[in-house]
Amino acid sequence: MKLKTQLIYLLACFLYALPTQTQTLLDQNTFDEGLEGWESNNGWDWSSDGASDFPDSYWDDRDSIRSVSGRGSIRYKANPQSDIGQIISRPFTFVDQDQLFLRFTQYCRKYTAANTFTRVRIYINGAPALTLDLNQNLGTNIETDNGDLQIIDLSSVAPVEGEYAVQVEFEFIGQYYFWLIDDVQFFDSYPFPQTRPEFFGDSLAAFGAPYDDYEVDTAGWAYVPQQLVVQFATGVTEVEKQLFRDTVGAVRIDTCACNRIELWELTDNVLNYGDTLHPFGGTIGILSNKKGTGSTSKIDGVDLNYYNGTQLADIADVPIMGLTAADISSFPLSPVDAVKIAILDTGVDITHESILPFIYRSDDSLEDALDNDNNCIINDPIGWNYVDSLNNVFDDNGHGTHVAGIVAETLRQLSYDSDGCTYQILPYKTHDEHGISTLFDVTCATYQAVEDGAAVINDSWGFYGDPSIILQNALDTADVNGLYVVTAAGNEGIELDTLLQYPACYDNVNIISVAADSSDVNGNAGIADFSNFSQLLVDIAAPGVDIRSALPRPGPTAPQMHIFGTKSGTSMAAPVVSAALAKSYCFGPLEADVRVLECATQLPQYTDEVVDGRSLNLNIFCLTDDEDLGPGISQDGFTVYPNPANDQVFLRSQVDHGSTSLQVLSLDGRILHQLDQLNWSRDQIVELDIRALPAGMYIVRVQEGAKLWSTKLIKL
Repeated sequence: MKLKTQLIYLLACFLYALPTQTQTLLDQNTFDEGLEGWESNNGWDWSSDGASDFPDSYWDDRDSIRSVSGRGSIRYKANPQSDIGQIISRPFTFVDQDQLFLRFTQYCRKYTAANTFTRVRIYINGAPALTLDLNQNLGTNIETDNGDLQIIDLSSVAPVEGEYAVQVEFEFIGQYYFWLIDDVQFFDSYPFPQTRPEFFGDSLAAFGAPYDDYEVDTAGWAYVPQQLVVQFATGVTEVEKQLFRDTVGAVRIDTCACNRIELWELTDNVLNYGDTLHPFGGTIGILSNKKGTGSTSKIDGVDLNYYNGTQLADIADVPIMGLTAADISSFPLSPVDAVKIAILDTGVDITHESILPFIYRSDDSLEDALDNDNNCIINDPIGWNYVDSLNNVFDDNGHGTHVAGIVAETLRQLSYDSDGCTYQILPYKTHDEHGISTLFDVTCATYQAVEDGAAVINDSWGFYGDPSIILQNALDTADVNGLYVVTAAGNEGIELDTLLQYPACYDNVNIISVAADSSDVNGNAGIADFSNFSQLLVDIAAPGVDIRSALPRPGPTAPQMHIFGTKSGTSMAAPVVSAALAKSYCFGPLEADVRVLECATQLPQYTDEVVDGRSLNLNIFCLTDDEDLGPGISQDGFTVYPNPANDQVFLRSQVDHGSTSLQVLSLDGRILHQLDQLNWSRDQIVELDIRALPAGMYIVRVQEGAKLWSTKLIKL
């Protein structure tokens, strides 16, 4: 396993172009080593593992308190009888600190609802200044989340000037199963909730409205407050849907994917059914259908509207208007059988010279208000902008254009015009100028890619936390319809087995997760230090460091410009694989992913970081058409036989060729045998002597000018 240092983490943060934090931590106690100066009057002690001292039969295999610092915490000792106890902090000293916020994590379960209290009391210079009752809404035998975050504004009781001391006291009264406290912290401004990893929440806070009111779920990931993403089962009527909304007090604010997915905003207007039993049967509540608990057959999934991101950047918003007929006049209608690569990202500058030839245009007209291409979106000739709800996918961030440019350039490198297929890019703007998107938008675009007939979806973005059932359903639908999904493994330099990122870590067979390969022209190979990795969850590595590709012009109304620049990240590695997968798809949709993975070079130094140590080297990229396999391997103008080979290999040209070179390479790219300046005419046979090579697998590569053919060869 690779050692990931703090330097590597800082590098990952740099690659994300993160803004600085907007609040300063003034002082704290994390209880990692003990009570850290706190004094217990009665009943409190230190827990080294953040767990209660209840017997196992009462603790019931619960997880410890979930806090950022670690497992240590303070706790009120288990006592089922009526009791009272306080623990008070050491003095925290501040000078001229007029803005002061207290934050701590708690985990509490109530034993009985009557005459029980959990309180926090604040002392300023030894005198009581503020008392607050906590957990008032907990019912009998109900507990908080094990990472319940409490934030208290002390600015109204803190002196404006001078030095002062603050002490915090936690008081227990009554009957509780347990109460644990950890990470008591003071900040000079509002402390935004911590996400896991922390950089994402820090970025949302720094970007400001509307992101800075985000909330964090039990797994430590950010979501849009008061919003749910809901998927109804097929056949549910509009009347039934409205009754569901009324039951939880929700208003539908958006819908997509031919009305399969709805975005709800919760209100205080809830229909009261008394025992909360819905007339259709089953208990209805927020997220009641998540993970199959309390589910009803009329709802296929419910999720919080989680945020997700690409490489984040603080960029000013650029107004984007809808497309006009003049805007799309230079784009011809695409063939109906084109192999389409859907890019879910920050958009694409479709006018860039390196990308324009690959842009997919449907027959949906801008001259009317009809759905001419019958895909449930009106007037969407070139993808869709889910951020602004219009048909102009202009990239106001730069990430999506760079990704699209990598797809285009990789297809060129793989001689895209030599196999009879037309390759097209389907652009969906799912992420805004900051590189931020929501679960609703990426799910909508995933379903739309299915509706629009994509072959491959490129997802150079991700999120941590709880895996979404809504997105899982969309990926399952893509799988059923024969789509492949290529995902970036992420740039935090972590082993994904310890902290899962999605969609890279979904176990769908149609998903390929990609790490960033830092190999250079001098033969130095390795996984990039910033790249996430896993020998079980990351399928392949591809070039991802200092990748040159297209960048968008300054704004959607700016003159056409052809700008290029370099970026690094697993976001850059994923589109390399997406293009290779599209090329493989051309040979046949079935097992196109298997052909790409089998085509990879297996490097021993990668085996701890990528499944089977796979690395995609485009210089020895190999594809075969399974339908043509027989006594020889037919590929793009040549027949190679026998395969498996003994001591000699014969290559027959199926067409006339100019000056060509023939090479035999090892799987790690070393040239073992080479013949140059061959002029082959149709049906001419060239003999290749491989008696000196040991038994094993090799690459046979034939190059004619800019065209390249290659295939695998097994010597017995």
